[in-house]
Amino acid sequence: MRVRVAFLSVAVLLLGGCASIPLSTMLHLSRLGPQSLARLDPAGVEVKFSTPKGWPIDVGSTRLALTVTDSSGLSRTEKMHVKLLRVTHSSLGGGLFSSPVAVTTYWFVLSEKGVHQLRQVQQFIQLKHPKNFNFNVNWRYSSCPHGANQVRSWVDLRLVPDKPFMKLIDGATIKFPKGEQCS
Repeated sequence: MRVRVAFLSVAVLLLGGCASIPLSTMLHLSRLGPQSLARLDPAGVEVKFSTPKGWPIDVGSTRLALTVTDSSGLSRTEKMHVKLLRVTHSSLGGGLFSSPVAVTTYWFVLSEKGVHQLRQVQQFIQLKHPKNFNFNVNWRYSSCPHGANQVRSWVDLRLVPDKPFMKLIDGATIKFPKGEQCS
């Protein structure tokens, strides 16, 4: 069974009450406007997705989506294709009351098609001068431990190569709907 998980990263960031979203990321993205997105170099956009060992993702289904909406409500969404740069293994999430978690981290950049898709959104931004934007990171697990009903995840986004990654999701626990288990 494949489990599909999607994050509405920026939309969730604006909710402020979510403990998994770092305050520094919320502040940074609230200052970033759609016009800044229009000036990004698509080749510099990177995404890191970390999941506990034993939870491999279907790399081919992973997308970075961007939705921009103008003041009239007209929106444009592109689910940008990404390509895998590398896979690393480390640990994340240790703290005062929790042990570190052994994770597999998937490092992505926009593929050639993804670069073209972002350029299309940038053209929309220049023409329509949107007021809002949302990033989504979409992925699917290719397998998971039998009977599991939740998983922790980390998602980081870098929009400019010489800037640090922004933590979009910082060890959030995703619970599967009641009665649904990963198998």
